[in-house]
Amino acid sequence: MTRVLALVPYPTERAPGQRYRIEQWAPLLSREGVHVTLSAFLSPGGMQVLYEPGHAAVKAREMLRGYVKRWSEAVRPLAADVIFVYREAALLGPAWIERLLAFRRPIVFDFDDAIYLADTSPANAWSRPFKSRRKAETICRMARHVTVGNEFLARYARDRARDVSVIPSTIDTEVYQVRPREPKRVPIVGWTGSVTTAPYLMALAPVLRRLREKHEFDLRVIGAQVHIEGLAVTCLPWRAETEPDDLRPLDVGLMPLPTVAIRPGLEWRDSSVITRDTNDFKVRFEWE
Repeated sequence: MTRVLALVPYPTERAPGQRYRIEQWAPLLSREGVHVTLSAFLSPGGMQVLYEPGHAAVKAREMLRGYVKRWSEAVRPLAADVIFVYREAALLGPAWIERLLAFRRPIVFDFDDAIYLADTSPANAWSRPFKSRRKAETICRMARHVTVGNEFLARYARDRARDVSVIPSTIDTEVYQVRPREPKRVPIVGWTGSVTTAPYLMALAPVLRRLREKHEFDLRVIGAQVHIEGLAVTCLPWRAETEPDDLRPLDVGLMPLPTVAIRPGLEWRDSSVITRDTNDFKVRFEWE
């Protein structure tokens, strides 16, 4: 049996990307002789306040607790044959945990978003100085293999890693199934995301208000709390166990993504990004 220690940022069943990339595969890999042990940097309590303003003491305690855990994993005897890192081993700071582990075991580095842009949510703007733009590059260079969600991310990784594979993000078709739906008088327009991506939805507020003047519809928001004047909005928390049933009533899905227009040759080095939809998942483009 091959033993894999999977270092992930978040508790299980709390982050869709993490679930798509590794969590849902763990039981299937076990049947093939690959045992995956998931180790989260954040505790459930830390995840609960991560994207909320304030809670400085809780967040500081969680960062310290997470680093103590990672330090223990980096120096103690390892039962794993391979280290799998999804996005980063720790939420803040350089890649020193990954570097220590790379001396001991092969690392497989996986990411499904342009994490090298070092984005931060408004609630955690204080953490921006501790986000390293070169962290993803550093892990790419030390990893034995890099897996990414699409070809654009692969082009970034191939310039920095020895071996790169594209593995598109997938959903579990045993869970996400098409089922008969009861007819509705009013169509439901829906969006699913998080606190950090809610501003993309809010950018559509004027459009949705104009649409509501012509057509009746209900708006369902999953994963964030928003208020759009003039609209009745139903906001649901994102939960892995209810997500299929929460999505199933939607008649129209929204995926608003900002676009930044630039001239050829113009350098664009700040946090400005172009966002596109590739393989049904979000990819952010940085232009230089």
